[in-house]
Amino acid sequence: MSFTISLIIGELHLPLEICSADTISQVKQKIQNKNSIKIENQELFLSGKKLEDNKTVKSYNIGLDEKIRLVQKTEGLIQVFIKGVEGKSTAIFIKPTSTVLELKRSYNEKEKIPVKEQRLIHSSKQLEDNKKLLNYGIKHDSTIHLLMRLHGGL
Repeated sequence: MSFTISLIIGELHLPLEICSADTISQVKQKIQNKNSIKIENQELFLSGKKLEDNKTVKSYNIGLDEKIRLVQKTEGLIQVFIKGVEGKSTAIFIKPTSTVLELKRSYNEKEKIPVKEQRLIHSSKQLEDNKKLLNYGIKHDSTIHLLMRLHGGL
């Protein structure tokens, strides 16, 4: 029997169609096919418990609309989310020792918003370009809010 679950990647909730007879390895293959996330970089969790590749969906009693969390393994990188004013979240992989300016450049590459127009806020603090992300307590799965700079003049 085929049904849809909700795959959670950070703050994103994506539908994924699976079968109860699928192994977790097969679920990971479907994720790779649909979202281009390599199997070896995937860890799946249900209610905080890591799912083992050789077990089936049925063995974990995973049902319709179940929420499965995907954690991506990346060497030395963390995944942070930049949430824009329109509510869209963009995932960025970056080293925690990177500067805020480097984060802004990465965001510009993905979303085409000029660095000089970006104001980034985390924990009610505006982030300074020359400081490192770890100085602000930014870690894996942190959400950073984007405000646009207003241009003055007449």
